[in-house]
Amino acid sequence: MQRLSIRNCFVTICIFIGCDHLPISDKLAAIDSLVAEERHDSAYYLLESIDESQVTIAEDRAHYQLLKYQTSYLTGKQLPPDSVLDNAISFYQDKQNAKKLADCYYYKAFKLNDDKEYNQSILLFKEAEKYANKTQNAQQLFKISEAISMINYNCGKYDLSLNYGKSALDQAVKTNRKDWVAYSFYRMGLAYLNLGFEDSALCNFDKTSPYIKYVREEDRPYFLSNLSLAYIDKNPEKSKKLLLESLSHKELIAALEQLAFIYYNEGLQDEAYSLWKRALVINSPTPKDNIIHNLLEYDIEHGKTNKVCERVNEIITIKDSIIDKLRNDTIKDLQIRFDHEVSLNAAHEKLIKWQWYLGFAVGACLILSFFWLLKRNKLKRILNEREIEIQNLIIQLNGKKTELENVNKKITLSTLEDDKNTTQMSQLLQDLQRQKENAERECLELNEKIKKWAGEEAEKVREGALLINEVKENKSFRHWPEEQQKSLIAYYFAVNTGLAKQVRNKYKKLSTKEILYLILNDMRKGRPEMSTIMGVDENTLRSYKFRIKQKMK
Repeated sequence: MQRLSIRNCFVTICIFIGCDHLPISDKLAAIDSLVAEERHDSAYYLLESIDESQVTIAEDRAHYQLLKYQTSYLTGKQLPPDSVLDNAISFYQDKQNAKKLADCYYYKAFKLNDDKEYNQSILLFKEAEKYANKTQNAQQLFKISEAISMINYNCGKYDLSLNYGKSALDQAVKTNRKDWVAYSFYRMGLAYLNLGFEDSALCNFDKTSPYIKYVREEDRPYFLSNLSLAYIDKNPEKSKKLLLESLSHKELIAALEQLAFIYYNEGLQDEAYSLWKRALVINSPTPKDNIIHNLLEYDIEHGKTNKVCERVNEIITIKDSIIDKLRNDTIKDLQIRFDHEVSLNAAHEKLIKWQWYLGFAVGACLILSFFWLLKRNKLKRILNEREIEIQNLIIQLNGKKTELENVNKKITLSTLEDDKNTTQMSQLLQDLQRQKENAERECLELNEKIKKWAGEEAEKVREGALLINEVKENKSFRHWPEEQQKSLIAYYFAVNTGLAKQVRNKYKKLSTKEILYLILNDMRKGRPEMSTIMGVDENTLRSYKFRIKQKMK
């Protein structure tokens, strides 16, 4: 280890000398490379050699701020204020630099995770994942997936931890990082173990074994200790081997306690007692109540009453430490309560804002309802006018029937007179016959109109009156069903009888689209508007115009 640190110092000094006369951007790029190579101390000290006042270019400043936060976190130094990272995020969002944004959100999330603000932390990790997915950078995706898997595991969301563990494994394989493969299998094994799939857990732990030697030295004892837990019931010998290897790196309370459990079950009570005593003197925040309980049982069984008093005193000490912790937790609760009140005030302000939005929405609904009532009243007025027109048509029909009866009487009388003026009478009969035919035709037309206005056509007119405003606003009726298009035609013909007569008398049978073209033309719509409303290009409009001309009588 000493040789390694001397080598790192030598390399760092060489980098300092080589980068001394480089531009700021090149120095920052060199620091980035050191971070990527996980030479965090060298990166930190090289960054410290840069005078911040000389970092004047906006892009360099954002890069400097990110590296400042990143290297401080990775080396365990005091972190700069959050505003430093927020400034970098603001710059990279403007520049849409997905890779840098992923790094920013990743380290900001880890800071929140260390503060046990897991909900906010997971949101920021997801934000980092979103940007990393854009660049498909395998290293970033592994670190983010592994972090999210870890947080979900700590929060008891083992299914999500498993999913992200699998994702991390995929990225670890892509990068060919054997230590990352080990962490991924390890994380998946723990998730399977807590989900109750012991066979799957053991399978993943077995896959981890060849890669343990690549794991970071400081993580290896914890790694081995946790792996042993999976085998403690099914394969105690393998569990014992892993625990002994873990303890060869560092003495951990959990490892000593697990190994003591195995020895005790094997009947080696003295060895177990010795391990519990070793665990008891380790300075660690890990709870020791189980260890003291085991020691008390052993002392009582073996008649060591003087030791029992010592254990009781140790329990009292632990009790006092728990009380201190509770007192500290009370102080923490006060702070949380204060923060909660701040949050409530913010929520109240947000509620007032939403009330304004709701009031605006209600006002908009009232306005829309008012216009709907106006439109409905207009439709009622149109229908009343139609009823009056039907009454007028009935009166006209009765008059025509009377006229037809009179003509029939005249014809009858004329045939009874003397044939003296045969030529004159013949002409009179022809005139009367023509009047009769005209009267009959007009009666038929009036009957048709009455049926039209009093029957199904009235329903079409009602619907068409509601649809015509959309056309006036140049909204497209391309996707309307044909029945709605016919309703629009029925309404327009009802209020524009001149165009209706022109279509009936001037043209042969027109298609629905051709009639709609004539209606839009009658409404004085220009070519661009007609194109928008009908949902066709100008060539199609010319085609409609040509076909309509071909159908003229």
